[in-house]
Amino acid sequence: MSISQEELAFRAGHHQTYIGMVERGECSISLLNAKKIADALNVKLDYLIGNDD
Repeated sequence: MSISQEELAFRAGHHQTYIGMVERGECSISLLNAKKIADALNVKLDYLIGNDD
């Protein structure tokens, strides 16, 4: 799946700068914001956070 930070930010309701910071691991992310990003990517939250169960 190929999506720009700008498009992901728009879909998740965040600023593009925030998405970039999350991607680079420069800030902590809440579960609520992780869920918004997962929804914007059409994936389950546990897939996004790497839950192997």
